[in-house]
Amino acid sequence: MFPFVPVVLLAAGATIVAAQRPADDNAFPHTKPNARATVEYRDEKVQAVAIYDYTQRNHETAWILVQVGVALAERGAVRRDSFSVVQPGGRSVPLATQEQFLADSQVITKLRQNARIFQREVISYFPKSADGEFIRWFALPGEGTVRDPAIVPSEHGVVIGDLYFRSPTLRWETGTHRLVFNNDKGHAELPIRLE
Repeated sequence: MFPFVPVVLLAAGATIVAAQRPADDNAFPHTKPNARATVEYRDEKVQAVAIYDYTQRNHETAWILVQVGVALAERGAVRRDSFSVVQPGGRSVPLATQEQFLADSQVITKLRQNARIFQREVISYFPKSADGEFIRWFALPGEGTVRDPAIVPSEHGVVIGDLYFRSPTLRWETGTHRLVFNNDKGHAELPIRLE
């Protein structure tokens, strides 16, 4: 009697499934997954790796943590403002400031403790001959000084470190976010899929 009802239900179900499916990988050219929550970007100017194992399933607070490594084809500076995260709705979230980081030191301490067992060596994704420079953009009291920029020490040198982002809405929604690296030496966009 109502032959169109199954068609409508089928179409509605397909729409719900599509909304839950991770973003099409074609939206992220030059990227490949290396593990459940590890992604690599590579073109002629930039190689970038993002590891976010803990954050993938633990993003109910204002903060997320992404381990990152960036190699450039030519020597240069990498500044804090080179990184941002674009949320599924299109809102761009800059890297947190040192002041924001310190203001939430208790939350950051807990985040670090919980994430520690998930952390891996980012440098292992780069050639063994690569020179490394650690990013020192965040420090809790007693951890030394913060310095900006980080310098890629040589051609195909690597900057490595932990990036902290604070959501303006104080939580990170489930879905595919976009980690953006952008400076005068290159550009990369990597999917950060939060479950």
